[in-house]
Amino acid sequence: MRRTVLGTLAVLTMVVLAGCAPSAPETVRSPAPRTSSATPTPTPTPVDPATVLVDGMTTAQQAQSVIMGAAPGTDPTSLRTYMSGGLGGFILMGGNIPASPAQLKQLTTALTVDPSFPPLIATDEEGGTVKRLPWDGLPSARELKTQDPGQTRQAFAARARLLGDAGITVNFGIVADVPRDSSSFIHSRAYGTDPDAVAQHVTAAVQGEHGAVMSTLKHFPGHGAAPGDSHHVIPATAETLDQWRTIDAEPFE
Repeated sequence: MRRTVLGTLAVLTMVVLAGCAPSAPETVRSPAPRTSSATPTPTPTPVDPATVLVDGMTTAQQAQSVIMGAAPGTDPTSLRTYMSGGLGGFILMGGNIPASPAQLKQLTTALTVDPSFPPLIATDEEGGTVKRLPWDGLPSARELKTQDPGQTRQAFAARARLLGDAGITVNFGIVADVPRDSSSFIHSRAYGTDPDAVAQHVTAAVQGEHGAVMSTLKHFPGHGAAPGDSHHVIPATAETLDQWRTIDAEPFE
């Protein structure tokens, strides 16, 4: 307050002194530009609807939302009841596939209890010996491994259309394992024993499925190096980390 008063007195004194001074030509001065001191409005933090949804779930609901369940049969009503508990997905096994594509579409439609949060609907559709859709006559790795990767892309693009038309959104169908030789139980389902060649076919298969279904690579980097059938035993391998990186990991990368 004292500083303000002194400033005012100083201004008044300058005016008085100016009045006592000899007359001089008037000088017109432009007013100094005013500097805005307004506080900018902060940008609101966007709200993530997924976070809001998860925060409102119970622990049981959160657990159910990350489980892909399975149940026998082809009755749409009973499978819909099974999904009404809030499971995040359903995997179609051989016993879930009805006689026609139209019936399968009816079944997968029934699995979606809440259209706002549709479940992941998956199956294993490699082609050949591992397929769930009887009407899938497209080539599998057994034939495609000897052909150009472009043929693999075309085959999986067509396969993805079959799956998408049936209401399936995830395919556990691309084998990225690198078996060491023909004695491996996975050899007939893999794209060869050369990691570069396998990687090219795996890439082509993913590109073919892109936009129609979501791709899953299987089974695990190193699975091809380990002897034994993983359906019955837990295979193990003594390969080094460098070997794993340069051979088994390449197709998955």
